[in-house]
Amino acid sequence: MSRPYKERRVEHLPPFTNYKPAGSSSLNIEEVTLPIEEMETIRLADIERGIKISSHV
Repeated sequence: MSRPYKERRVEHLPPFTNYKPAGSSSLNIEEVTLPIEEMETIRLADIERGIKISSHV
């Protein structure tokens, strides 16, 4: 028996469009695309751990 379908909503769009490790050149980084749902999952996990992401760059 499968789980019942649950509609999911993304509360906020991410404040950034690109992420990279600090101190590395953006020329040598492989691009990975994350769907909005995965970004929301990361945001919610950070909230559970008490990590607040600043919306300022």
